[in-house]
Amino acid sequence: MRYFRALLILLLAASVIVLLVHQQRDKTDLAAVMKRHGLKAGVIAYGPPGKNPRILTINAPQYQVFHYWSLSKPITAAAVFAGVDKGLVRLDERYAGASVADLLRHAGGWDREVAGDPAHRPGRPARCIDIPAPARQFAPGSREAYSNIGYCLLGRMIEERFGKPYEKVVAELVPGTAGMRYDSWLGPAGGWSGTAAQYFAFARHEVDPDALERPAYARKGPYYAMGWRVLPDGTLSHYGVLTGTAAD
Repeated sequence: MRYFRALLILLLAASVIVLLVHQQRDKTDLAAVMKRHGLKAGVIAYGPPGKNPRILTINAPQYQVFHYWSLSKPITAAAVFAGVDKGLVRLDERYAGASVADLLRHAGGWDREVAGDPAHRPGRPARCIDIPAPARQFAPGSREAYSNIGYCLLGRMIEERFGKPYEKVVAELVPGTAGMRYDSWLGPAGGWSGTAAQYFAFARHEVDPDALERPAYARKGPYYAMGWRVLPDGTLSHYGVLTGTAAD
């Protein structure tokens, strides 16, 4: 099973941005990274898998709770794979008009640049999980387009297959999520929050190699696998932000 070669979790509070990054030779200047994003505070948890993280604080307390926003998606993907392990889910099965693998890879057919984001549409259901599958902008599995709605639908599938609330499935079956907080508004797509150390506890666990397979439409460069974004050197990464919010 594949592990992170190194793990650096950067929780940047100024714009409520949560980053998971891997140190690289040309990206080790933290001050430059923060300046580039207009950030003034953060908490960093980093270190190799299997070890307790080292914590670096920048104008923020070590146990500051941050919204993970889209860093919630790897957590949802881990819950889906827990369903696969139990025989409740198949990656190649169809759900809401796309394969489960397509939904995990942001290839379910929805392009928010064309039709907007159903997860942020006024008047939608209070739980992200309850949003109906909207009309598609492209054929599922033909390309990727970052999608919140795909992960909302995956959360609904998890509830249906396990017969219990999505957040309870995560708490029971996804290692490292103990103590995290959950909000159903963005739910499986962006509803988790916690400290940098808590996210490290989740992210340091092994990733199913099937989750990292390169899809046929992503012939080169970075691509979204099933939960994580894979960079050209094999590093697993993700980014989380909700524009216009402030740290709690």
